[in-house]
Order: sequence, then structure tokens, then C-alpha cells
Amino acid sequence: MELITDFEWIPFENLKGMRDELQEVFKQSEFMDEQRIEVIGNAITDRIQQLQEMAMEQKHHISLTNFNL
Repeated sequence: MELITDFEWIPFENLKGMRDELQEVFKQSEFMDEQRIEVIGNAITDRIQQLQEMAMEQKHHISLTNFNL
């Protein structure tokens, strides 16, 4: 994720509820048990949150850089 330099293209608003949607898809599989679905759901939520935090940090950094010019 450190290679990402621009987060503007990521529609974070559209990613809300992604965990629930993915869990519903995984529940349809006979190869996915409830515990595995929960772990994957948590991982997706964590990754989206990390991306949002990185985007906010970058936006804040850019704002401060522009302010110092």
C-alpha cells in the first residue's frame, strides 16, 4: 500500500458495507465456514480502514506542504 501515491480515485463512500456484502457472497459457498468468513470480513474492514487513514494522512501532508509554500 505504500506504493500508492494518489487515493482520490478510491470511492471510500462506496466501500461502506463491503464487509456485509462479501460475507453474504461467501456464505453461499459450501467451502467457507462461519469462522473463516468472519476472519476475511474483519481483514477487509481493516484494510479499508488502513487505506482511509493513509488517504487522510496524505491529504493532510499535502495541505501542510502547500501551506508552507
